[in-house]
Amino acid sequence: MTRTRKGAPDSEVKALLVKTAHQMIREESCSDLTARKLAERVGLKRQIVHYYFGTLDDLFVAVLDMMADESRARFQDALKADTPLRVTWQQTADASATLFEFIAMALHRDPIKQALGSYMDEFRLLQVNALEQYLDKNGIRLNSAAVVNTLVIASVSQTLAFERAMGVTMGHEQTQQMIESWLDAIESEAQQNSLTERL
Repeated sequence: MTRTRKGAPDSEVKALLVKTAHQMIREESCSDLTARKLAERVGLKRQIVHYYFGTLDDLFVAVLDMMADESRARFQDALKADTPLRVTWQQTADASATLFEFIAMALHRDPIKQALGSYMDEFRLLQVNALEQYLDKNGIRLNSAAVVNTLVIASVSQTLAFERAMGVTMGHEQTQQMIESWLDAIESEAQQNSLTERL
């Protein structure tokens, strides 16, 4: 059973532990991370790690929370300069070793599964809401619901990224061209509708 996370939620020490843990996971792996190694890296006693995080799963969830905050901020910043589907296409192409680590852990560790699932649900809602607003603002009607288009774009983007990480590229160029052409067509329709409204 996972113990409740402790310590002040806005503690600088806690933030340092999370940031350092994230860096260590990127450099090595989740399985190599221990409270002792983390404490040594930041120059503190191991008991400090346990003061803020009852278990390593609590620490991993905190790292996931930090990653979610960073991804959310990147997505929202990118939306200011581009369209929702294109941002989703570009931002979900994550095949980092860190993401692989967390997905693998989520398959057999409930706290990680719950945190990762919650993040994915939240992020998909952000993507869908952004797309619905964009379509409505630009008078565009797609053949399927915004959530379907978002899921397809994100899934293809992630699949291509994962396959590239494994050295597989068959069909990638054609698929990328197809997606890019589709996104160009949507953006072109939005521009045309905007021009028509001004005339």
